[in-house]
Amino acid sequence: MRKILLGLAFSLLIFLGISGTAFAATAIRISVSVLPQTCFVERVAGKHATAHVMIPKGASPETYEPTPQQLVALTDSRIYVKVGAPGLPFEEK
Repeated sequence: MRKILLGLAFSLLIFLGISGTAFAATAIRISVSVLPQTCFVERVAGKHATAHVMIPKGASPETYEPTPQQLVALTDSRIYVKVGAPGLPFEEK
């Protein structure tokens, strides 16, 4: 898990570094599976990105189904960060 997180952090830094000035005006949207990932994304990307959480606080990942509004928000995201392999049940669909 630690290697995955480090790889993701490195990938985000490279992505933000390559695009450089493109993010100066607006922040990109990054969707994450669960709330704890938001902190990780915000620390890595800083002001260059905003995190959108798919599973709301208090919801069960095992029974969660995305709403149509969340799917629209997901399509507006440039990056999606999932929990990992095998992942949450809704990530496998």
